[in-house]
Amino acid sequence: MKKGLIHFYLGNGKGKTTAIFGLAIRALGRNFKVLIVQVLKSRETGEIIYLNKLNEENLNIIRINTCPKFSWEMTENEKEQTKYEITKGINEVKGFINNYDLVLFDELLNAQSMNFIDENLIVDLINSKKNELELVFTGRKTSENLKEYADYISVINAEKHPYEKGVKARLGIE
Repeated sequence: MKKGLIHFYLGNGKGKTTAIFGLAIRALGRNFKVLIVQVLKSRETGEIIYLNKLNEENLNIIRINTCPKFSWEMTENEKEQTKYEITKGINEVKGFINNYDLVLFDELLNAQSMNFIDENLIVDLINSKKNELELVFTGRKTSENLKEYADYISVINAEKHPYEKGVKARLGIE
């Protein structure tokens, strides 16, 4: 791989995380070193359970565990703690992203749009990457400023979702 590009997966539809985990598997199949960083996801997920079972030496998964509540359920104190944890975690990760070929930041754009992380820290991540590093970000939306840094922007929108009928997330599917 010559030049690493920057991907944004955006939108309110189901599939952003699924897409980037597919990309991770594709890269691992080609012996890339892959780092997955998840924020705003403290619940156990099937994809993390499975990837951890692989004991893949080229894969590192970091979950910046935050409050197990949705943002609209958090107290102001919990929001401040979440902001602190995410900022601290991303600053730590920034120091070693260049040890990888592919780095996936799941939900980091959501954290930015909810003011849990400063946009400038994401710009610093992008600007400090080595030329060959592929960076991928997910979130429902992001700023027009950050979009300028992206080489790919894929938007996944929900035209219809079972949640609208009261169907809760199903284990192994959502």
